[in-house]
Amino acid sequence: MPLKTALLIACLFVAPGVVLRVIPYVDRIIGASHVGAPVEPATAPKGSIAIANRLSQRPIVLVAIGFGVEVALHVALIVILLRSMTLVALFRSQPRSTRMAMCVLFVTLIAGFFGGRDETYPFVAWRMYSGRPEGDPKVFRVDGETRAGAPVSINLDELIPAIAPRRLYHLVEELGRARPEADSGNEEGGGPLHATLVALGHLYNSRHGDDPLARIRLSVTEIPLDNEVPPWTRGQREIVTVAIDPSLN
Repeated sequence: MPLKTALLIACLFVAPGVVLRVIPYVDRIIGASHVGAPVEPATAPKGSIAIANRLSQRPIVLVAIGFGVEVALHVALIVILLRSMTLVALFRSQPRSTRMAMCVLFVTLIAGFFGGRDETYPFVAWRMYSGRPEGDPKVFRVDGETRAGAPVSINLDELIPAIAPRRLYHLVEELGRARPEADSGNEEGGGPLHATLVALGHLYNSRHGDDPLARIRLSVTEIPLDNEVPPWTRGQREIVTVAIDPSLN
């Protein structure tokens, strides 16, 4: 395939991804007050779980250069593939419908590299630098108190080893983020978080009959990224505490 033709096709393959990547930030890029200013992103789409509140910590010129290099590398890779006689012959040997499907899949994959999000998985962006997070990271902790009054830290991975590592933690964290902070009447609360903690408490008690839990608690604490000396966490607060009914163990 001639170089110009391969270059044109490569640019067409990459174009949708470039558009997806740039459009959310057009107003911020145009509105940048001066060269070197950080690039602020547009508001994340409704339902997005992205937490970045900046496109990058780098100046706008470096952001543009980095994006240009990323685009150039993708285009160069596609050109190399298109000029490979073996690959082109293999592609042409496929039925027309298969070739069309392969092109659509490839364009979608490249678009995901540039503008993909968690919601578009498996067509997501794989970047080394993700941008500045909004606030400090939060760590959720599940612990409890036995009937003898002893504090217990509950390892969810050991409690249900059949579930993939950290999967149960992620579920509990999502439920905790959706739940308001603890109040004086939280023990009688309901909903998915309450039911999940009750189930975890009974599962723990089924393995620790000698000193079962009386209460199970979900709390959250922040890890300040700007800390250079202890304490490494701050702002620990309780989200909910649930009493475990001994008659159900």
